[in-house]
Parts: sequence; C-alpha cells; structure tokens
Amino acid sequence: MPNMETKQDVVAYFTDKKERSTKEGGIYHEAVVEILDILNSTDDISAIKSKLRSLHRAKLAEIQRTPDAETRAEQRKQLGAYDDCLTQLRGIPIS
Repeated sequence: MPNMETKQDVVAYFTDKKERSTKEGGIYHEAVVEILDILNSTDDISAIKSKLRSLHRAKLAEIQRTPDAETRAEQRKQLGAYDDCLTQLRGIPIS
C-alpha cells in the first residue's frame, strides 16, 4: 500500500485508479470519479472524511436492502472504493 502523506498523494492515487478503471466503467469507476470530485472540492480533510463516511453508510444500507446477489456484488465494489479512500486518508493530518 502506498504511503500517503498529503491530500495531493491521495488525489494522484485515485487519478491513477480512475485511468485504470475507465475502460471497464461501471459502479467502481463512478465511485472513483465521485471520490475525486469530493477530494477536489475542498482541502478540509475532516469534511472529506465526513462526506465519505456518509456515502459509505448510505451505500451499506442500500446493499443490505438489495435482494439480488449480483447487484450486491457490484455495489460492494463501490463500498470498497470508499473504504480505500478512508484508509488512505487515515495518515493525513486534519487541517
């Protein structure tokens, strides 16, 4: 796992993920684009974490209500992207 020390490191990490997921598209790519939008919207790390936690909770609730296993598997990819970003932001000091 890369060592993230600044918000710019996290933006670069997710920009790379966006480029790699572009040809596949789908929910994961949409989540990565959404994460990049959030990261670029503010420099306040605590606000970014708060927004990502809210998205994570909402997606988890949506997954729990989804009866179709295939759809749930796709939705978990989006949940994984939120988890990844929260993990990467863990080592960055709150500004």
